[in-house]
Amino acid sequence: MNISETKEKILDLYLKSLKITTQDYYHHPVRLVQAVKSIIGVNIEDPIDNLLVFCTNYINKFKIEDSIVLPENNEMPLMVSYKKLEESLLNKDRKEALKALSELNKVSEGSQIFEFFIEYSLKYSNGSLLIIWSIYRMSLFSNRKFVNQEFLLCIDCIVNSTKKLDFKMVNLVSIKNKENLNCIDLYHVLNSVYYSKTVRNEKMRRYLSVFDEYYNKDGSSAEYYSRDVLWNYVNDLKYEDLSVNNILEVDGLRAMMKTVEDEKMNPQELYSIINNYK
Repeated sequence: MNISETKEKILDLYLKSLKITTQDYYHHPVRLVQAVKSIIGVNIEDPIDNLLVFCTNYINKFKIEDSIVLPENNEMPLMVSYKKLEESLLNKDRKEALKALSELNKVSEGSQIFEFFIEYSLKYSNGSLLIIWSIYRMSLFSNRKFVNQEFLLCIDCIVNSTKKLDFKMVNLVSIKNKENLNCIDLYHVLNSVYYSKTVRNEKMRRYLSVFDEYYNKDGSSAEYYSRDVLWNYVNDLKYEDLSVNNILEVDGLRAMMKTVEDEKMNPQELYSIINNYK
């Protein structure tokens, strides 16, 4: 399968995953599709077919729900604000949240709304953060082709999430010791948000001050590993050895490698973990 066919396959899987309802946001198919897309992207000349097969089979385990559209309101509201959306989410009022979202959708471009969802999840340590970050990344990849379906899933994930994230417990030490199943994954999402080029980045960083402590050594003279290290690791795995957890873990390490290199940080602490995959 060439890269053009692979992209179309990924987009097809992504649209299906957006229509899946599950309370397990950590293992939600959207997150798997995004991770598979990113790992394949390390070497687009040679897509890993096993990843696509695994992703397809995983999605087929779920029920695909009919698409729900945002409520229509042709009248322009007198005042539109994110405050109304925030309050409805805090009250877990899905109907009012969808109404506020529909109003904002008329006056705000998609990236601003996504950034609001990310900041909201950070502010309230909402378990929806992991999947919303994946949706945001996939929305960029798909050129916002499915934006209304994406917004609906973001709303549902925030309203239905009962899990709180403990940012302070996630750091490089806990990653090395594998103290938590999703430690690498959560750390890479927080790390990616912290160093993102989003418009609301300064506001987001208020909830992520812990990251000021890491990767702060000068790495301007460092030699950085190629992310092919992780691509080769996955490519060498047999199909039966693939799992949602190890795919998400590898993608988390890939994202961290990219951030460390882009920000010219000292990579040695991270590489002590990467060496286990060589």
